[in-house]
Amino acid sequence: MRQFVLVLTYVSSDEVQELVNRHLAGSGLLILPNVIISWLPRQDLERRLMGGIKEELIDIMERV
Repeated sequence: MRQFVLVLTYVSSDEVQELVNRHLAGSGLLILPNVIISWLPRQDLERRLMGGIKEELIDIMERV
């Protein structure tokens, strides 16, 4: 049986939401700007998010 992951994001900044969407592009079906259904394993999604955007998020937060 195939498993799917529902990814819900809530951010207070459009810039951060665009960053998350960019790193999750191609990993599932974007239903809304902050809702994705993915067929990738959870670990792969976490790696994409945490590994890919960590430095960029720090930069964004330091500018605020």
